[in-house]
Amino acid sequence: MSSEVNARPIPPKSGPLSVWTTAAKGWMGMLSPFSPTSKGTQSKPLAKVWYQGDGTVAQHWPDQEEWKNWEESWDANKVLIDQTSNSPEETQDLYDSILEVSNSTDVDARFILATIMQESKGDVRVTTTAVAVENPGLMQAFGPIAKGTCKDVSTTERCPKAMIKQMITEGTATNSEGMSLHDLLTKSGVSDVSKYYKATRLYNSGPNSIPADKDLSSKELSSTYTYASDVANRLTGWVG
Repeated sequence: MSSEVNARPIPPKSGPLSVWTTAAKGWMGMLSPFSPTSKGTQSKPLAKVWYQGDGTVAQHWPDQEEWKNWEESWDANKVLIDQTSNSPEETQDLYDSILEVSNSTDVDARFILATIMQESKGDVRVTTTAVAVENPGLMQAFGPIAKGTCKDVSTTERCPKAMIKQMITEGTATNSEGMSLHDLLTKSGVSDVSKYYKATRLYNSGPNSIPADKDLSSKELSSTYTYASDVANRLTGWVG
């Protein structure tokens, strides 16, 4: 698949014509949590976009300036997190732990959150995936060394904050296998925004999963070929 292909919206499903008037749409737009921020940045369309290529702005991947800010990202995703097994206290611990790990690792909190939503929807009791290896916790972190999980903790009991933070740390902070967000951002070998999209491809599909044509959405060598594009959409406001 060529890396020259532009990003394009996923075609909508066919359906009945909308009866919304322009005025009604404008009024509803004012209620949207994805309205432009006070800093004047323009909001991305809520329609999911299919990104292809090497992750650079030149190949139409979103610049970091197009990402939602932290509070916007959290507020939008909390709607989904509130549908999980989490108690309000556990969700607050999740919020706090993301910021604490971001501060200690210098990995953008929004990138951590997007990865968590991609892997577990923020459910502290998410099950452990088991394909080649078992990958536990909120970030389904690299199994041979990651141990943090609350999958066996009843909803009548609280998943300890220390364990929530451990799950996030195991997916984010430098580890001996080089399979954390921090390690993979470094491994990307670049300093522009494409480092995030390259790192997320590596996080999902392995340290040698970027094909010769550099297309981060290639099916070649991938576990989930849509993964990097999905995370890019999450960073710019898509929720799902």
